[in-house]
Amino acid sequence: MNPRLCIWWETSIVGELTLNASGDLCFAYDNAWLENAAMPAISLSLPKREAPFSRHEARPFFAGLLPEGDPRSLIARRLGISDKNDYALLDALGGDVAGMLTLLLIRDKV
Repeated sequence: MNPRLCIWWETSIVGELTLNASGDLCFAYDNAWLENAAMPAISLSLPKREAPFSRHEARPFFAGLLPEGDPRSLIARRLGISDKNDYALLDALGGDVAGMLTLLLIRDKV
C-alpha cells in the first residue's frame, strides 16, 4: 500500500495526499468534501473536482505549507529527511504546517 496523508480541515476530511508508483505526489479530494457545496476548494490552484491532481498541480500548494530556505534545511536535517522530500516533511510536520490544514499519516491495518 502506498503511503497516504489524510488532509483535515478542522474536523472534516478534505482528501488524501499520496505517492504514486513513481514516487510522485498526488492529491484527491474526499467524496464527502466534493459533495458538500458548503466546503470550499483548499486553493484556487486545486479546484474541487473528482479527478486526482498530479504532482505538477499539487506540489506547489503542499510545498507552500512547509518552511522555506534555511529553516526548512535545518528542520529536515534534524529530522533526517532530505529538504527536497516534500512528502516526508509534510508527514513529519503535518500537524504543524501553515494554514488551516492538518495532514496525518493513514496507517492501514495489517
